[in-house]
Amino acid sequence: MRDLITTEQNIKVVYDTNDNNKVVGLLDASINSSEHEELSPAGIKVSTNSINSPDGDVLYLEQIVVDSNGLATRV
Repeated sequence: MRDLITTEQNIKVVYDTNDNNKVVGLLDASINSSEHEELSPAGIKVSTNSINSPDGDVLYLEQIVVDSNGLATRV
């Protein structure tokens, strides 16, 4: 099995407003959120903030929650 190599990255969270703000994906923070939402199905949104994934750390979808204002946080 290969080692998982991760680097520090700022990430925006993709979530589904039709499914209790369930986290469905991650995007590099440099991606244009508005353009991504325009291309996505109804209810798929991008968080209003970015979160940091430190160097050497793996960020799993289950470790993130998004509130009703679109604010993503690690749990």
